[in-house]
Amino acid sequence: MRILALIPPFSAMRPRFMDIVRGIELAGHLVIREELEAYVRRQQAIARAHDNKPNAEANDHGMAYAQYLAHIVHRYQVQFMFGMWAEPLLTLPTRPVDGRVACLNEILNLPFLHYWPVSPDRFYPEGVLHSIVRKRLIGPYHFHLTHNQSDGPAFRNGFGFSNIAIVPPGIDEATYRPWKRPASGDKKEYDLAINCSREDVKPTPFMLEQLKRDEPSIIGIQRDQLSSARADIVKAFATLSGVSGGLASDITDALIDEQLKDPERSLDDKLIAVVTDRLAQGRQAVEGLAKDIAVRGRVNRSLQSSEMWRRPFYAAYMAQRFKCLLIGDSDLEGWEIKADRVGFVPHYEMARQYGRAIAGLNVSRRFDAHGQTAKCFEIAGSGAVLLQQQRKGFEQLYDDGKECLVFDTPQQAAGLLQELLDDPDRRVGIAQHGFERTISQHRWMTRMGALLKALEPKLLEVTQNAPVPFDASTEQPAEVAPSETV
Repeated sequence: MRILALIPPFSAMRPRFMDIVRGIELAGHLVIREELEAYVRRQQAIARAHDNKPNAEANDHGMAYAQYLAHIVHRYQVQFMFGMWAEPLLTLPTRPVDGRVACLNEILNLPFLHYWPVSPDRFYPEGVLHSIVRKRLIGPYHFHLTHNQSDGPAFRNGFGFSNIAIVPPGIDEATYRPWKRPASGDKKEYDLAINCSREDVKPTPFMLEQLKRDEPSIIGIQRDQLSSARADIVKAFATLSGVSGGLASDITDALIDEQLKDPERSLDDKLIAVVTDRLAQGRQAVEGLAKDIAVRGRVNRSLQSSEMWRRPFYAAYMAQRFKCLLIGDSDLEGWEIKADRVGFVPHYEMARQYGRAIAGLNVSRRFDAHGQTAKCFEIAGSGAVLLQQQRKGFEQLYDDGKECLVFDTPQQAAGLLQELLDDPDRRVGIAQHGFERTISQHRWMTRMGALLKALEPKLLEVTQNAPVPFDASTEQPAEVAPSETV
């Protein structure tokens, strides 16, 4: 197929998006790459010059860029468009159609595959969310790719999306592959590599107390964090129509109990359990939450924030017992971790850093509830042993004990790593098997090749006719300010 990929600027996820594009190309498709940076920078400059208010200059620039994209589409006979998040569709010309808004791709008679590394309710401000919900990016011309099962209900019930594909992340084998350091050959410098980020939270006194123990109370830390998040969740529920302060408190307490039972379930599954088993009078609030995507995002972010402690806590716990390498731009303030640090590392250099250690640690946190992050594939693809926190469905990706090592608690992780250090032959075997599984099944080429093969009939059904010429005189300017979307 012939695909126009709109490459986003600035985003930390841009390198991974480029890996996906390469995977599509390796799967045998022609990809025309269009860099959005020049367009976005100009739109932002225009928006600043006009105090972020609608203006004719921004409209003219959007119309001109739409005509340019239409030229590319016709020149290469593009069959569909591919992009991350909603850019640049939200700042390009639109057309009202049956109570909703048709974006440029539909005007050109082209389907658009949207890649959502995280759900839009966790990414966009409320103004943009309200412009999307059940208005834009819906209907047969829009397809949505995500990694998390928990995004499905939000996409369908909140945004009105259909054509949803839930696919695990993957790797590009040109980016992630085993490295041999010239000075040391196969000798590893570190016991464990841990990738951190600036989003890692500071420790609470209770966490620091638990770090002194060989068997820290994980459930105690979860309760401590959810107690801190409780007030924000109550306030969010109280903004819904017909929900009193008392009912908001009752729903929040029941929801926190469900979160403690199983943090990996989607917000929708937890809420269904709340109103089915314990709080039937909360059904109106649950229905209201499904319709109000902004409030839903506040509740979900507050719940997920209670899991943000895991990665820095595990890093601190393991660093007390092993020689660790910390990767990333997190200062880990307050954790007092004694480990070597390399700071920010570009995406294409991550495999080199993982390869310096016997194992790489993958601990799940905020945005990956009921789904897998790419880190498990990146670690195994780099030739290190994958030390992986237990997640639902992970057994379908790697065989525990043969291709990776899976743990539930910090003390289990420490025990498994010590076993590796004591058995060099075993660690070499696990690393090799994990790498082979990754290359054979978890490359973006495999993922996107299978996805596009499955989607191709639906994509081509949408565009039975050739792309439609773009006529600026008949279209409307975008309603969303560029400063809100990029």
